[in-house]
Order: sequence, then C-alpha cells, then structure tokens
Amino acid sequence: MAFSPGISRWCFESSLSDASSSDVGAAAPGEHSRRVCRLGAREMGFTIAAALAGSLIAASLQARHSTLRLHSAKVESEISVAAMPSPSPGPLNHWWTDVPGEKAASSTAADVVPVQGASTPEPDWFGETGAAGAGGALAPKATMNDGNACADDEEEYSGLCYKKCSALTYGQYPVRSSAWTCCKKEPCTLLNSRHNIGICSGFDVAGDIEGRKACPHVVGTCLIDEEVHIGMCYKKCSLLAPEYPNRFGPETCCKVRGLSCALPSNSVTGSKYAVGGGTGDNDPSTPDEPHKPLKSLTESD
Repeated sequence: MAFSPGISRWCFESSLSDASSSDVGAAAPGEHSRRVCRLGAREMGFTIAAALAGSLIAASLQARHSTLRLHSAKVESEISVAAMPSPSPGPLNHWWTDVPGEKAASSTAADVVPVQGASTPEPDWFGETGAAGAGGALAPKATMNDGNACADDEEEYSGLCYKKCSALTYGQYPVRSSAWTCCKKEPCTLLNSRHNIGICSGFDVAGDIEGRKACPHVVGTCLIDEEVHIGMCYKKCSLLAPEYPNRFGPETCCKVRGLSCALPSNSVTGSKYAVGGGTGDNDPSTPDEPHKPLKSLTESD
C-alpha cells in the first residue's frame, strides 16, 4: 500500500517524541513506531520500484508495437509496389521490337520440314526481323547506313558499344552519359538521370545479340552464331557443347555460371571451343578463328 502523508507525519512526530524522552522504558513505544515507519518506507520503495518497472514494460511494449506497425506498413507497401504493372515500354520504332505475333509463329512452325528422329527447332525471330545487314548466312540483321558502327540495339560511347539506353529503360532515359548512367535529355544532371552500376551488368552491358550479359566491346559486332567474351567473338558454347552453354574462358564452356564453373564436373575445356563462328563453313568471309567484333557487319564504308 502507499505510504500516505498522514503516516509520514506520524513517523516524524514519533521520532521527535522519542528524541525528547529520557525514560529508557519509554523507548519501547518509540522503537515500535520506528519499526512501523521503516516497514512503511520499505513498502513505499517496493511500490515505487514496481511502478517504475511497470512503466518501463509498458514503454517497451508500446515501442515494439510501433515497430511492428511500421514493419507491417513497409510490407504492405512492398506488396502494393510489386503488384503494380510494369511501365509500358511504349513505341520505340526499332526493328528488334517488331517480333512476329502468334499467327506468324504458327505459320513459321508449319513451314518447318520435320526430320525423323530430330526435335522441331524453335522459330528464330531475330532472323525474321530487321534490315538486310551485310549479307551472308551468318551476318546479323543490321542497318548499314545509319552512322552507327555498333549492332542495331547498341550505341557507341567512348569507343565502346553498349546496349542502347532507350532499350534498357524502355525509352524513358534514352541518352547515355556514362557506362552506368542514362538520362532523359541533355544536359544530363542528377535530377534527370538514372544509374545502374555493375561490371558487365546493369547499364554496363552489350546488346542482346552478343550474348547474355556480355561486356561492352569495341565497335562492330559478331556473327549470329558467336558470343562476346573479353572483347573477342567466339562460336557460342550452346552450339559447340549444348550441355555446357555458358562460356567461362577462351577454351572453356560450363553448365552453370560463376566460380562454380571451375569445378571439373561443371565444365569442358579444349582448343575445339576456341573457334570462330565460321569454322567449317568454307566461307572466307566468315572467320573460323576468334576475332574482334567486325565493323563490316554493322556499317557500310
């Protein structure tokens, strides 16, 4: 129970009475009063401690409740953002966006002559769209007189070919201002730019024809059956060794990507994988050795 003001006053008066008394026998009532006061003070201390502990517990619970509410709001926000539809790419007016529709797919598949014992090949839309290019069976589709020495889905910046910012950002930030930055219009500033930093990732990538997440490369492009690796064009591992479709080195193809390619069970190595796309076709215009991207495939002289 609480140590009331009345009891406090009584304890004070009792102590004065005890102090003024010189009778040793009268000390017994005074001793009793002191004991009562000490017990009351101790009880009051326990009451105050309990009240403080209760206040701390209540404050802790309230803070935890607030944290849970904030976390719940954050989760709801992330869920709503994830549920939002992706921004519409909008018309880019580039040939590589003109993928044939479902009707064209069925007609193309019907034109394929099945070979007994072989699976039906998937339609190659890249070969059915775009400008004529340099000609030849292995030359990629390209606009040869547009002043762009890179592939049609690439742009030149500081002497290297990068995938176009207009394609990476669906036309929203079409101007490249660095290896990792695209902006809405010139002059490019922090307020009208978008950054995606990486090494052979983010905005620092080559066009799709050069392979998955290929690094930027010197001007020109590879043959359609080649991929870029460390600035050189090699015949695709997916064609040389279908079970090991990912190139890890000039002479190495892997089942997986990353450092686990170093495991012998995940890779194959040999000089037969260090070849160009024209190997074995007896065509002098298509290199059969690894080579730098060819400007002759992207721009007319």
